[in-house]
Amino acid sequence: MEALRKLLIVIVHKGLPSSFFVGSRNFEVVNISHLLFANDILVFCGDNPNHLRYLRVLFLSFETVSSLKINLAKSILVPMGCVDNVDGLASILGYGVSSLPLEYLGLLFRVSFKIKYIWEGIVGKIERLLASWKRMYLSKGGRVTFIKSTIFNIPTYFLSLFPITACVANRIEKLH
Repeated sequence: MEALRKLLIVIVHKGLPSSFFVGSRNFEVVNISHLLFANDILVFCGDNPNHLRYLRVLFLSFETVSSLKINLAKSILVPMGCVDNVDGLASILGYGVSSLPLEYLGLLFRVSFKIKYIWEGIVGKIERLLASWKRMYLSKGGRVTFIKSTIFNIPTYFLSLFPITACVANRIEKLH
């Protein structure tokens, strides 16, 4: 994965694939072209066929250097907005095509965080973990410690992306 990250950095500096900036005047502006998480990667790029060809060469180079294979059955292209010739662009990479809303790493993308059902997975995980700990007759201090560790370990990624609604916060609070 480190080799792929280094290759991506090199081609991003050449402007391939295109990337976007996140930040404001008050904070540092960050250029984002890709996100790596364990053995998953998200690559952000425009609809330029040449950029996708560079990505394809990059991925083939990674496979050659690392002796690892990219699972094309699990790889998808997700167009944002109006994109012409989506199927043609996906065929350059050998990927399937999907659309939003999309679940990735347990999170729904392109769904309002205010919709209650998107929180069900997070609340469900907390409920399941609490149920097993409740059987052990934890003290109040033990439950507080567990709840804090759960909040910091399981749903942190989700909570860092979206502000939690009051009704979901109240529901989680009532679990202990």
